[in-house]
Amino acid sequence: MFATLKRIQDKCSFFYKTDAKKNDDIRDAYADADADADADADTNSQELQFLLERCDLDSETTSTPNYAKNILDKIGSFLINIKPTLVSALSKSYFITSCMGIYAKYYVLYKFSKKTTTDYNNTIIHLAEELADKNIFFTKIFQGISNNANNKLMNKELFNYFINYTDNVKYDENEIDYQGLFELISIAKRNGDELVIHGGVRSEPIKSGVIAIIYKATLNGKQVIIKYRRKNIVEKFDKSMKELELLVNITKKLPYLCNLNICDIFEENREIMMGQLDFSNEVDNIHIFYEKFKDVKDICIPHVYSYFTEENPNAIIMDYIEGARLENICADDRDEYSKILSRFNIKSVFYDSIYHADLHSGNVIFMKEPCDTKTSTNTEYTLKIGVIDYGIIGKLTREEQNIFFNFFKILVSRNYKKLAKYIVEHLSEPLEKGEKGEKHNKTNKNKESLTNTKEKLIKDIYNICYNTLSVKQIFFGGEEIYEVNKILKTEGLTFSKFFCRIELAIAISENVCNSLCKDKTYIEQLMCAFKDLFSGSYDSIFDDENENENENDNEEEIEEYGNYIE
Repeated sequence: MFATLKRIQDKCSFFYKTDAKKNDDIRDAYADADADADADADTNSQELQFLLERCDLDSETTSTPNYAKNILDKIGSFLINIKPTLVSALSKSYFITSCMGIYAKYYVLYKFSKKTTTDYNNTIIHLAEELADKNIFFTKIFQGISNNANNKLMNKELFNYFINYTDNVKYDENEIDYQGLFELISIAKRNGDELVIHGGVRSEPIKSGVIAIIYKATLNGKQVIIKYRRKNIVEKFDKSMKELELLVNITKKLPYLCNLNICDIFEENREIMMGQLDFSNEVDNIHIFYEKFKDVKDICIPHVYSYFTEENPNAIIMDYIEGARLENICADDRDEYSKILSRFNIKSVFYDSIYHADLHSGNVIFMKEPCDTKTSTNTEYTLKIGVIDYGIIGKLTREEQNIFFNFFKILVSRNYKKLAKYIVEHLSEPLEKGEKGEKHNKTNKNKESLTNTKEKLIKDIYNICYNTLSVKQIFFGGEEIYEVNKILKTEGLTFSKFFCRIELAIAISENVCNSLCKDKTYIEQLMCAFKDLFSGSYDSIFDDENENENENDNEEEIEEYGNYIE
């Protein structure tokens, strides 16, 4: 009998759990069975059969609601699974449309204004501020704009505004880690040092960058800088990087921009940009540059106190470098500063296999110190430059260094036909991105297909090289990269990724150098710096007999001519 009652419970499981009335019926059946255990078996069987039939009928009548519930559950599960993707898509769409809306708003406002200089400046400033609030990488774009005082979009007021803006990025108190700043004082004491923050922990910072907030302090009486990372910057940086990636991918579909290799430049520098958040990595970078330039008299690299970062990875403490900003230096000193900065870049790439990848004007300090009376010459002052902020640096392999060395050697020699040929053969790669084997086969196929059109390709690139370097007397910039890349794409080629990586760094530092140049162009300053670095056998470097020199010879040249130090 109890087996039969168990069948009732199994058949009525849905109602057994959810319907009180039906549960009472089943419990009554159990009670009746116990009370009338000795009653007529047929009567009990009829009652039990009735309950079983009732359960079967109820199950049939409620099957449709149960089926609908399953469908709703599946729809709910599907929506939960796609929610992150949906939210991400809506967020990205909102980001793009909002940026376009901001631009459209200020474009219309300016069109309906009196178009005075004040109207123009206010439009650009408000546009820049609103875009920077949307994505922190817009601030990096403004740094690029502010680097070049000769930019046609800039007037003196805007130039000074952007120079100051990139050192005073907006922040609120929630982004400051006051407890971490107090901890630095304790770290100093544990190491037998005394750290005093000027104005106290809650004082106003002297600068505020995209990644960190800067304080001035003294360590054992010596002036130092405290660079402290903003709170929640990792999450903010990651979000901004994803939004930037979306914009970069859009450029692949836009005319003109699709030929600038923006996507490749972004991919090549993504890891480098993310490296800015790792202060331990930056400390290591400072140590590298400090060791490389400690004996170069006109280059000043700050000494870093790494034990602070080892105990608190959100902070860097380094020596303070006293000097002037780009907009405040004397006009008569500009060419000399330009030469020093060019020599810094040339030595870094060709001798040390490293380069500063974020050399905008805010990271260059212009120093002018009185000469030592014992060693003084006819000049009263010694000019130096201080280079700071090593969150983004690049490193070259030996092969990459050799390729770029030969490129620059030909560039400086002004052999434009040879330069065009070298670009085609050594600085280009197929457009398609595949596996190594496929890419290798594609490269061979492309170079075979160039057999009949190679001369035309070289001739077209030669015209750009000649016009850029001889007529305009400028270095390879964004416009020239675009024009050459457009020609390469007619044959299914594009600039190599490693060249794009270096080009981005060159473009940033080029703007600073162009702003400094007075009597000499930037390309002329680079030539002078190149001669200084390879002064031992400069003429032999450009001997036409060495045109077919192999890679081993190139390595020997780099080692032989590395005599710039002292």
